[in-house]
Amino acid sequence: MSINSSALQTWFASALFGVSAGICIYLTIYLGKTWQLRQRTRNRPKIIEQQFADAMLIISASLRAGITLQNALNQFGQTAPSPLREELLSVIRDQRFGTDITHALDNLAKRLSTPTIGIAIAMMQIGHSSGGPLAPALEQIAQTMHNQHMIEDKIHVLTAQGRLQGHILSALPIFLLLALQWIDPQMMQALWHTQEGWIALSTIVLLEILGMHAIRRITRPTT
Repeated sequence: MSINSSALQTWFASALFGVSAGICIYLTIYLGKTWQLRQRTRNRPKIIEQQFADAMLIISASLRAGITLQNALNQFGQTAPSPLREELLSVIRDQRFGTDITHALDNLAKRLSTPTIGIAIAMMQIGHSSGGPLAPALEQIAQTMHNQHMIEDKIHVLTAQGRLQGHILSALPIFLLLALQWIDPQMMQALWHTQEGWIALSTIVLLEILGMHAIRRITRPTT
């Protein structure tokens, strides 16, 4: 009877461990995918803005060659890099359904909703409506966007050391706990198996989260 009970306890412990491991793996994959999707969504406007600066130069060269703004957008939209290509194809699609290019560009500005791209699109709309020389204005906007991106990249490099130090300081308490557990497991039993130990661990985790958040706010590149 004791053998069966011991075997049942072993089976239950193994099943519980398997279920816990499965849940942990599922949560890790789910959180990883969610984080990856969030990163892509957050970086998409910046990528489009960087690509839009190069697009302004190409469209400007097409305008200087005598091509209309609508045809220049159509030509560049077929070969533009993603994700800018999808946005330009939406403009082309709107025009094919009878939408005026001014309104199609206005819809593009609303979807992207970045100040620099909004200025460039407004310049396109004014130039298309008035018939004035649009190429020099687009070149000037493209140069301004390139200079802005250079400043942002420089700030990102200058704050890289602070972010690295933040990661090291955040990981240090975890490595310290693991090292103490490996050096003297008996001494660490009170931390894992007593109420005071759980309170101490909860305090450590809370301070760790607050510290990581503070370091992230301080070293986050802003312009």
